[in-house]
Amino acid sequence: MTTLTLSATEARNQFFSLLDRIARGEIKVLVKKMDTKIEVLMGKFETKESKLVEVANKTYGLLKDVSKDEFGLDKTKAKEFMNQMRKKTW
Repeated sequence: MTTLTLSATEARNQFFSLLDRIARGEIKVLVKKMDTKIEVLMGKFETKESKLVEVANKTYGLLKDVSKDEFGLDKTKAKEFMNQMRKKTW
């Protein structure tokens, strides 16, 4: 991921397009204001939970053809757990 370094004025002039690119995960932005020595880093925040939900969504249906004997667990409980993970708001 690319990190752009911009002055406060440049960031202000491009604010909404920068927010869109940050939200898509394309860039991080470092904003500097020289006269007051302020630095702000903006980037998309990801949690462990959001990664887990992403994996759960990508693997949906992966085990549908596996028998209970092969799976070694109760598929119904596993399915319920995965559905709960998909619905949960973090």
